[in-house]
Amino acid sequence: LVKYLNENNIPSVSLHSNHLQYDRKIALINFHTKKTNVLVATDLASRGLDFNCVNHVINFDMPRKIEEYVQRIGRKGRPTNQAISTSFFDPIEDHSLVVPLIKTLALANQEIPYWLVKLRQDVKYNDVNGVLDQFVSLDIRHKPISDNSDDDFE
Repeated sequence: LVKYLNENNIPSVSLHSNHLQYDRKIALINFHTKKTNVLVATDLASRGLDFNCVNHVINFDMPRKIEEYVQRIGRKGRPTNQAISTSFFDPIEDHSLVVPLIKTLALANQEIPYWLVKLRQDVKYNDVNGVLDQFVSLDIRHKPISDNSDDDFE
């Protein structure tokens, strides 16, 4: 991912456990001094590091526990630094996080996406497959397409 971003003129560095400590330090220095705009990191960056300059965190995969999710997105902002968090959510792989995620969003006074509430109902009735068709390229910034899809594309 970092190679792709750099090849497309988006200065990026990576941070993960396969790097030597020296390389990790250089990556962090480059990110903090804004020589790079993007830091691609594993969970290594979710604990113990404080990034005041981050304005957007993207979770390519959801962690297994809601506490880890909170740690990850906690890197993005503090009370004086509001930021955005975007997460890729797989209804099969991540179904165990549905209820804790709804509770976490509610406690943080964040909007709970309609599809997450629907998924909660399906998880409750052990019918995760019942909503899979709704997740094909779903962009939650838009309202769901109506049942009469022909009208939506005229």
